[in-house]
Amino acid sequence: MSRTVTYEAAVQHVMGLRRVKHFDLARQLGIHLTAALKLLQRMQQEGIVGPMDLHGWRQVLIKPDPFYGSLLEEVRRSRELAARAVAEASLWKRRALAAQSDSKPRASPPPAASSGASDDRINKIRRLLAKELHPDACDSGGPEARVRAELFKKIWPKLESVGAA
Repeated sequence: MSRTVTYEAAVQHVMGLRRVKHFDLARQLGIHLTAALKLLQRMQQEGIVGPMDLHGWRQVLIKPDPFYGSLLEEVRRSRELAARAVAEASLWKRRALAAQSDSKPRASPPPAASSGASDDRINKIRRLLAKELHPDACDSGGPEARVRAELFKKIWPKLESVGAA
C-alpha cells in the first residue's frame, strides 16, 4: 500500500542516514518506488543527496540540523494558528450575514465569544505573529529569515481581512 509522504518528512528521514537507495526509502516510508525516486531526484537537485552510483546508492551530502526540525515545527504551528484564525473569522462572518438577513432579533452570543473577545483574540494573534514571524524579528539572514518572511507575507493579509470583517 502506498501512502502520502511530504517532502519535508522524506528529507528528515534521509538526513539521519549516510547513504540511501530509492528502494529502501520506499520501503521505510511505505510509499511507491516511483514516488521515492522522484523525492530523491528533487533532493539531488537541492543538494541534499548526491547522484546515484552504479549500485543505486546516493550519498547524503548534508548532516542533520536540529534547527531544521524546529523550523518545520514552527511552520506547522504557524499554519495551524492561521487556519484557526481564518476559520473563526469565517464563522463570525457567517453569523453576521445571517443576522443581517433575518429581520427578527437574534440572541446575543455568549459572553466568552462576544465580538470584543474575538477582536481581542485577533489582536493577540497579530501581536504574536508580528513578534515571532516578522522578517525584522530574525537576527540571521539565512533560510530561517526567508521562511519567516514568506509565512508572514501569507498570514498577515488573512489576519487583516479577519480584523476588517
